[in-house]
Amino acid sequence: PVSALGEADRGFVLNAAGFRLRALGRLAEAAEPFHAALEAAVARENWVNAAAAASNLSELHLTMGGIGKAVDFARQGVTHADDGDDAFQRMVNRITLADALHQAGETAEAEELFGAAEAMQKERQPDLPLLYAVQGFRYCDLLLEQGRFDEVRERASRTLEWVTEQLGLLDIALEHLSLGRAHLAAGDPDDAAGHLDDAVEGLRRAGQQDELPRGLLARAALHRLRDAFDAARRDLDEALTIAGRGGMRLNEADAHLEYARLHLAEGDGEAARASLADARKIVDETGYRRRDGPVAELDARLAG
Repeated sequence: PVSALGEADRGFVLNAAGFRLRALGRLAEAAEPFHAALEAAVARENWVNAAAAASNLSELHLTMGGIGKAVDFARQGVTHADDGDDAFQRMVNRITLADALHQAGETAEAEELFGAAEAMQKERQPDLPLLYAVQGFRYCDLLLEQGRFDEVRERASRTLEWVTEQLGLLDIALEHLSLGRAHLAAGDPDDAAGHLDDAVEGLRRAGQQDELPRGLLARAALHRLRDAFDAARRDLDEALTIAGRGGMRLNEADAHLEYARLHLAEGDGEAARASLADARKIVDETGYRRRDGPVAELDARLAG
């Protein structure tokens, strides 16, 4: 930022630059402005901005597969938020930490933090008592893993109305993604299809390269279950290209896992084993323990 800007404005510009670089898929470049914003905010004891910068760094490292760093920055963000006077930052930093812990396989602590954050949301906005938008998507991600797809369908149907009236393209797209994934998990591919198409299109329109692979991977699973293997491969190829170019290692692992499922559906066990090996390597290197179960499940299917 130019020297003519005040300290608060410099911090805003640094955070904004990092956020936009991340959205463009330029994750490594986003780290520097986020770090600078955090250091400047801590030096000024501006705990609200420090919390926001720490949360941004946690999300960035999580996408890149640095789960340990993501947890550390998220815990730092919670501390700074509690030192500040912004109720939204206290809530959102707990969600950032919960999401990082979820990816690390620490489900119990993650669920406790999501519950605490939702209680804060009810206090902040009594007329909107559920977590919604990006925060709601992360909570629904955990609920889906627990098989609570009916709950996700109910929550996302309600919160979609809120975000459509109040928020932007990314928030709407993520609500559609939660609904599509919930319908798919419930065995309703026809109901899932429209939501997943809306999610992918919405993520494209939002320009969120760091989020787009999520939609593509979910839609690829739908295509696979419908035996539309060519369509599944197109979505997987795009998701892996974006993830590989941007260094989004968790998305890379998920793409390789879905490739393994696709190869199995096509009857190609050798290709499935190769994709599973690629996924397992990333899971082990990053500590993506949330995926230990799917890796073991695919191992068992290939051994059977």
